[in-house]
Amino acid sequence: MTSPVRRPLAEAVTASAREGEPDRYIAALLAPAAVRPKLLALAAFSSELRRAAALVREPTMGELRLQWWREALAQDAATRTGNPIADALRDLARKEALPPLLLGELIDAHSRNLAPEPVGDDVALNAYLWQSEGVAFLLAAQLLGGRSQAAMAAAAASARAYGLVRLLQGLPRALARRRLVLPRSYLAAVGLEPEALFAGTGEARLLDLLGELFADIRRHLAAGRQHVAKLPRAVGPAFLPLALVASYVRRLERAGGDIVREEAGIAPLARVAIMATAHWLGRI
Repeated sequence: MTSPVRRPLAEAVTASAREGEPDRYIAALLAPAAVRPKLLALAAFSSELRRAAALVREPTMGELRLQWWREALAQDAATRTGNPIADALRDLARKEALPPLLLGELIDAHSRNLAPEPVGDDVALNAYLWQSEGVAFLLAAQLLGGRSQAAMAAAAASARAYGLVRLLQGLPRALARRRLVLPRSYLAAVGLEPEALFAGTGEARLLDLLGELFADIRRHLAAGRQHVAKLPRAVGPAFLPLALVASYVRRLERAGGDIVREEAGIAPLARVAIMATAHWLGRI
């Protein structure tokens, strides 16, 4: 039972996870009760990092927010930051021996989100997707006992599939801030100029690009599923967000050119149903 003193802290963690990482929030709720608070703390950490980068107009201010997180996690165990998510994550990292390098990579990913230019090429995009999504999958797997090379492979494949979907879902917000989230080489390959993308024109070329990206997502989704299937079932909740990728892609495909104007998502109850079914069947 949560003590009266700690209950507001737990509520703050849960609220942050639910607001900023709804897929991972649902996955945490479907996990065994003993590990649920741990997964919620990890999801809340990712949520707060996204907020730190998304709520600022000046990159310098975002970097200051992210630097605060780096310093907060580096403080000794006896020091309280006053931030319930930071304190919960730091306690979790110490108790579960979560690698500081991985936690730092998650922060670095959101530092990348502050850059005015997109990642340079496909190699850089893969590195970003690993830091922003793969690390989150891997840390969740470690909390569930998945500290193997197989878990690493599952996280890497899942990062590309789930990460690309999230980038495409976030296009309207990014473009409204005149920010590209895909390498310019992707646009150039289909003859799509950045200004046309910002203006919401060049739909035919955009659809060509989207077709290639959807095929890429489906390939990596299949690979991710194969890797996850080889893991112990107890590790499965760490990868439950992957169960939503196929539905997200279908929704994005139906949106067509409107993908640049309005975010294509899935109704909350539908997300819960998809993830709960995947969890009960033991199949992502």
